[in-house]
Amino acid sequence: HHSGVYPIHTQLYEAWKSVWGIQVTSTEEYPHLRPARYRRGFIHNGIMVLPRQTCGLFTHTIFYNEYPGGSRELDRSIRGGELFLTVLLNPISIFMTHLSNYGNDRLGLYTFESLVRFLQCWTRLRLQTLPPVPLARKYFELFPQERSPLWQNPCDDKRHKDIWSKEKTCDRLPKFLIVGPQKTGTTAIHFFLSLHPAVTSSFPSPSTFEEIQFFNGPNYHKGIDW
Repeated sequence: HHSGVYPIHTQLYEAWKSVWGIQVTSTEEYPHLRPARYRRGFIHNGIMVLPRQTCGLFTHTIFYNEYPGGSRELDRSIRGGELFLTVLLNPISIFMTHLSNYGNDRLGLYTFESLVRFLQCWTRLRLQTLPPVPLARKYFELFPQERSPLWQNPCDDKRHKDIWSKEKTCDRLPKFLIVGPQKTGTTAIHFFLSLHPAVTSSFPSPSTFEEIQFFNGPNYHKGIDW
């Protein structure tokens, strides 16, 4: 499920790795749900997270004649529409459907079998499938720049805020960051701002002083929870 994959829930990743030995998962929420073409993958705590695409088959979408917008809308998506373009424009496409999509009138089978036939008829694409782990390795071989995550503020997106653990709060994240190289007055700015009664700064550390040391070291890969 989306919960805990992104925005990440650290305890979940630790359990995946230590208890179940999971190496790969996926989400359609990173960095945001829409636009879908901008979805990316990332690696966190040694677990590869792949971008999941949307195929239009949801929990309640189980009958061909009851497809949202009508069956013609589904066929239009398959034959040159959104679903066709998703596969055409993405070197690797990952879809998730529910078991109910394969029961009833086998809507899931109809959708993907029709899509494959259309692609084979009208394109020169060579369609291949791989097990999850080799697939994830291939993905990050093609897109090595996506290995390091781009952390977003979960509180900026209502969907992400709802997915985030109830134990977490937006108040724990900084509202304002002073960014600058050495000897450019950042410490002075920090000092003067801290004099204001409405400003609370990060806790000073003997080794990092007033710096949060999040973006320039190993702490970044610990995620927003850190």
